[in-house]
Amino acid sequence: MKAPGGGAPAAAARAVCLIIGLLGCHKTTSGAPTHPDAGVRQGLREDILRGSAARFHVTSQSGMWGVMVELGAPEGPATLVALVDGSARLALPGGVGVIADGGHARVRAGAARLCELATKAKGLTTPTDDFRWPKEGWVRIFLLTDDGVRVAEAEANRLDDGRHPLSPVFLVGNDLVTKLRLASAGTP
Repeated sequence: MKAPGGGAPAAAARAVCLIIGLLGCHKTTSGAPTHPDAGVRQGLREDILRGSAARFHVTSQSGMWGVMVELGAPEGPATLVALVDGSARLALPGGVGVIADGGHARVRAGAARLCELATKAKGLTTPTDDFRWPKEGWVRIFLLTDDGVRVAEAEANRLDDGRHPLSPVFLVGNDLVTKLRLASAGTP
């Protein structure tokens, strides 16, 4: 089985399905994909990327206050945000989203783990003010630091197999998506 548009292995297709498929992708009534930077979703993204620890009322840990992982998909990118206080947000194309304020123990632990691994990956990132969406089949990982935003990117299929240096961040991000889905369904 191949992922659409590039011959990537089935692992990349599974990663796309995991992140986007868990909550479902929505299309307009015409069947065309919803534009990825519409409304609230774009506002969340801009607030996070241009924000600060003080703005979000969190205390930085090791100079980092959060991480944003985005996966480019045909319907538009999926955006996952985790802050060091244990809160997490997931925004999908078509306006689907989940916000957990840290009240769910599993989400809080997953967000903390994602931030911890992202801090360890800081050396793989570079400072940026380029906040473009990831290309289809690619992942962009943004570290939200006291010194500004840092970024790294890779193809999703390279991250999903566990052998890329950024794989731990990506895979724990996928796990956090699952935790958010379960929390939104009322599972403790």
